Amino acid sequence: MAGTVQIPQNLTNLQQVELDMMADMYGRMTETCRKKCVKPEHKAGELNKGESVCLDRCIVKYFQMHENVGKNLRLDFNAAK
Repeated sequence: MAGTVQIPQNLTNLQQVELDMMADMYGRMTETCRKKCVKPEHKAGELNKGESVCLDRCIVKYFQMHENVGKNLRLDFNAAK
């Protein structure tokens, strides 16, 4: 995984796994959307309007896909019971 999130020791292993997975997803989303929307030669201190809109759309799509995958996994899991 990209990195481990430091959490209190009273959390369960399942909670630790979930936090690690969310941190990994956030890291992947950030890298993917940055590569897609911000040119490597970006030199300004702030994003331009096109970059901001692209990042907003990319992040929304990333979360929608993550939600859809989670729903499908839950449906498959429940159907297998």
